[in-house]
Amino acid sequence: MTICQHVRKDITENDKRFMVSQVGRTVRTFRDAIDIEEAKWKPFRRTLKPAYRENLSKIFEYARSCVDAGTMISTPRITEVVLVATMIEMLQELKELKEQVKHLEGKKGMA
Repeated sequence: MTICQHVRKDITENDKRFMVSQVGRTVRTFRDAIDIEEAKWKPFRRTLKPAYRENLSKIFEYARSCVDAGTMISTPRITEVVLVATMIEMLQELKELKEQVKHLEGKKGMA
């Protein structure tokens, strides 16, 4: 088994544990799943520089901002949703920054 296959198998098994509910138990919310995923990254987080830790925290904040969309995926791979939500948020921020630059350049041209 290759490393990629092993990682894929591990991810799939973790996702199944999230999705399976036992009789009489409530299925975890998607927000809970994001919290669980964030907890898995704690050892990695501890080794990062403080500024990078902030960035990692921001990734999970972005994921929480898209929690409604994440719940619509029938069998989510939590990490994938976290990363996609982060990309969406980062693209929005980039778009806003470009608009600000364009606006400031327009003001500069008028002066």
